[in-house]
Amino acid sequence: MTLSGALKNSNVVVRETAIDALGSSQNPKAADILYETATEDAKTRFPNAQLQALLKQNNPASDAKYLQLQNELLAGQLGWRATASDFAGLEAFRLHGRAN
Repeated sequence: MTLSGALKNSNVVVRETAIDALGSSQNPKAADILYETATEDAKTRFPNAQLQALLKQNNPASDAKYLQLQNELLAGQLGWRATASDFAGLEAFRLHGRAN
């Protein structure tokens, strides 16, 4: 199975494994793929796995994608209207949990 196929798979375990693998990647394209899958998922649900994976990458490009998604989700621009409490755990990790 390709990465693209895994990201579109209806099996949650397969999808989450592919997302986690992208989070472990330092390839700049991984942040773009995570952003794209997050915007697709945000039409119907909060894309927590992709946001976590972006933070796990711990680099400026993925952080920028995370912040862009955060702003778009809080504004309801992607379909799912997030609240600040949706981001509480993610923000704690972003600000205090990552090795810098």
